[in-house]
Amino acid sequence: YIAFVFVGTGMLGIMHHTGMLDDATVSADGLPAGDRTVGPPGSGANHTSIQAAIDAANPGEVIRVWAGEYQENVVVNKKLTLIGNGTDNTTINGGGAGTVVKINANLVNVTGFRVNNSGNIWFNAGIKVINANGAHVDNTVCENNTIGILVRSAANTLISNNTLDNNTHGVKMYYSSQ
Repeated sequence: YIAFVFVGTGMLGIMHHTGMLDDATVSADGLPAGDRTVGPPGSGANHTSIQAAIDAANPGEVIRVWAGEYQENVVVNKKLTLIGNGTDNTTINGGGAGTVVKINANLVNVTGFRVNNSGNIWFNAGIKVINANGAHVDNTVCENNTIGILVRSAANTLISNNTLDNNTHGVKMYYSSQ
């Protein structure tokens, strides 16, 4: 199912989802097994771009993105969890071109990011969930996008605790069920 509860101005919230991943196994460096990190050059992170971490990850892994502004457009095409260092600290900036974060795989979780500056064509979005089921977008700020969050041809998608600010359209849904 897809459900939205609107609270206040620009906030989305909902109370049910079952797709979060379990971080029970911990590696020698203190991160859950399979975790990858993204950070600025010289930071000691595994990767310097979010897309490079996604491309290298195996389905089911967790990618932790350290504080900083990442100038890129991201495509999440496998089951992953992306965790930013909070909406005040971790920004994905699309640079005014295309969709900033495109989710087109099942069971993707995205949390803790500021997502801004999509392209200005009608189908460009800060976050786009398309042909994907069980996605969870939580605790993000989507600002200065054509569409803050776009859900198309997706089922069982949860959009919770997000702030939408200064987008042409806040949330759009097409051909989605439950």
